Amino acid sequence: MANKSPTSPLHRLLKIQPGLAPKWLSPRNSCEGFGLLDVLAATPLLAAIALGRRHGWGPGLLAAALYLPMAWLSERFNSAERWGRARRRRGECPSCGRAGIGAETPCECGQAA
Repeated sequence: MANKSPTSPLHRLLKIQPGLAPKWLSPRNSCEGFGLLDVLAATPLLAAIALGRRHGWGPGLLAAALYLPMAWLSERFNSAERWGRARRRRGECPSCGRAGIGAETPCECGQAA
């Protein structure tokens, strides 16, 4: 049996199976543009620049510190999405990696492909 698929905290929070997130949340590739998570991750950096120019670098550094957890959550989500999509293309269960699982076929691990 293959490795268990990594899930992200956002997948668990939103109850989305890896590989099935909508395009507006996590685009399939960079040619489709930005997803909502990418924009949310970049927002603290833009706020840091704006606050730094107007009020000094104290509030700006605080906003920049918010970027790291947002970027980590976004990257974990996008990585799990790529992993899940790849397993679906290969005909594997996105959760456990068992080969030969078709679309909407329940796997022995309890997840539907």
